[in-house]
Amino acid sequence: MKQLTLGELIDRLKMMPQDEEVRYDFVHFRPTSVDSYRGYYDQLALGYTNDYSKPALKVKELVN
Repeated sequence: MKQLTLGELIDRLKMMPQDEEVRYDFVHFRPTSVDSYRGYYDQLALGYTNDYSKPALKVKELVN
């Protein structure tokens, strides 16, 4: 599968139910924020956590 651009990711997220929780399909981690990939500021990466004490991000929160 090819890597998505930021615009493609946003377009796909906008098509999803906005109140759904966002989770990775492996190891049950959840995204936390958008950061740069290892200091390469032209490449974005999603931060993640396995801390379940805080509520998961909803689709609408990740898009905004």
